[in-house]
Amino acid sequence: MENTGNRKKKGKSSEISGFLKAIIGGRVLRNPKVENQYPFIFFVGFLAILLISNRYRSERIIRQMDDSQDTIKDLRSESISIAADLMNLSRPSEVAFRVQQKGLKLIDSDKPPGVIVIDNDKK
Repeated sequence: MENTGNRKKKGKSSEISGFLKAIIGGRVLRNPKVENQYPFIFFVGFLAILLISNRYRSERIIRQMDDSQDTIKDLRSESISIAADLMNLSRPSEVAFRVQQKGLKLIDSDKPPGVIVIDNDKK
């Protein structure tokens, strides 16, 4: 009984090794059934290459988008800090302090601003 089991195992292994030899030797590619499928095989290969290149392209675009978003965050925070500095510098007390610090002979007006009215009827 053991001989029958060994023969089956040997038969399967020799069958697998025969198939591998046929693939490596090129006999499979010369088979008429396979030759009829060459256009489909080339089409599937083309689609595989297209899929791989599309994946690489999309990953590169995603990396660029991440870099751009990081740059936008940095620029936004820089813009906010510059706007805060500008607000601080444009306060009337800060302007008066800087005028005094530079030694300019400017003084604050005691009178509030007035309204200028022009009569258009006299023309």
